[in-house]
Amino acid sequence: MVRSSGNASKVLISETSVLIILQAELLIWSGVTSAAFDLNVVLLFLLPVRLMFIATSSVLV
Repeated sequence: MVRSSGNASKVLISETSVLIILQAELLIWSGVTSAAFDLNVVLLFLLPVRLMFIATSSVLV
């Protein structure tokens, strides 16, 4: 139990550091240009829509 809890805390720490890195990247992007940041967000939201469209079209074909 002690080992598993130690591993869990390590995973939690690594996930937290990844989130911090992602937030830092987002801040850098928004600092460079808000237009590029907005474009990134739009592309990020359009990607799953595109994937869903591709999946549905391949199923229909």
